[in-house]
Amino acid sequence: MPQPPAAELMALAPGIGPELDNKHLTLSDLALQLRNGNPDAWDTFLVRLQSYYEDLTMKVVQAPAEEVMVAQGRAQATFALLRIFKECTVERKHERPLPGNPQAP
Repeated sequence: MPQPPAAELMALAPGIGPELDNKHLTLSDLALQLRNGNPDAWDTFLVRLQSYYEDLTMKVVQAPAEEVMVAQGRAQATFALLRIFKECTVERKHERPLPGNPQAP
């Protein structure tokens, strides 16, 4: 029987707690929890995602005219995810604190 997505993520990063099931967490919140659960794997993931983004960017340049827009869209979407994942460790003062954060008011 397949596990629910939250259980799969918790199995990959043992430092993640039950707050992962909270439907109000943003993608950035979840990324931060994964990063905190396994920093080495997270860093490897970011390096690979950066490389993938660079490959997609080159494909935009190399794509035939009729495929440029699709290739550009893929590169832009990957860049947006890469930015979210890289910036998930930057404190966002305008947002609520993460669940389980001991420094939360």
